[in-house]
Amino acid sequence: MAEFRRNVDSSAMTDGTGVFATVSAVSTAGGKDTITANAVGDGFGVRLLRDDHTYSVYNSTLTTRRVFTGTPANVPAGEAPIDLYDLQNKQVRFNGTAAGLVAGDKIVVSGPTSTPPVWVFGVPYHHNAASTGTWLGLNRADVPAIRANQVVAGGAFALPFARLAINKIGDRVGINQIRKTTAWMHPCQKQAYEEVGQLVSIIQKQAKEESLDLYFGDGLQMAGAPVKTSYSWDKTRIDFVVNEVWGRAEMHAADFYETRDGKRMFPLRGGSGGIAAAEIFYIVASFNFFVSNPAVCSYISGLTIPTGY
Repeated sequence: MAEFRRNVDSSAMTDGTGVFATVSAVSTAGGKDTITANAVGDGFGVRLLRDDHTYSVYNSTLTTRRVFTGTPANVPAGEAPIDLYDLQNKQVRFNGTAAGLVAGDKIVVSGPTSTPPVWVFGVPYHHNAASTGTWLGLNRADVPAIRANQVVAGGAFALPFARLAINKIGDRVGINQIRKTTAWMHPCQKQAYEEVGQLVSIIQKQAKEESLDLYFGDGLQMAGAPVKTSYSWDKTRIDFVVNEVWGRAEMHAADFYETRDGKRMFPLRGGSGGIAAAEIFYIVASFNFFVSNPAVCSYISGLTIPTGY
């Protein structure tokens, strides 16, 4: 279940297409593709991927699904498992090769085969100010009310960005409708915010021996919004999340797959078709995320990723 939660966390960072990484470079050796995900402005690298999990590859526009070949047995058709995971260098190696794999291609969660693929509606799906595409079946061009609020940073974090992001919500819904907001970000943007505060810090030393800590604690606020961090968050964004408008439509809670007669364990069969000396079970879930009022969603995009991240 810990691994299940980790993968739901990754899915919640996607935009409804199941894209977990973007290829910036690829090399092939020994029948295996090694991909790097380190393009300029990429806020995830390979963070959302998991070692030993299987994934698909699509072209950059998600209109063509590339097919892996030479993969191990019992791998879903056209997909390949990761057999080397290098988070620091933002690289993974697939146990198989995909013809035509190039920079700009997308690594997509296992399962979807449609073009484009369809997956969980995560934060970037709902916190989206685009005037193209659709949101829950509504055309963004025809219904401006469904667009979220955006502040385009185009550089390092600066104090006016957060205040503007909050005020954009007020412009849309009025001061009396602004609800409790939490500023979610990757710790690298918390560091960028902290460095702004360190520039105006004053150290007051008393006439006794004292410890030194030039960093701020966990009680940070940004334009009145409590700061929360997640290592899975896009490193180039800060999202102001209003919990009241977010919800989860759950058709099946995470649990064992169970037949009508209560059966949870199922026999495996060998190559002959006979019963093998093993049994299998499944953990299943059916849910998606929704937002009831996009006008109170706001985010800062295009932030520079601090050095070292």
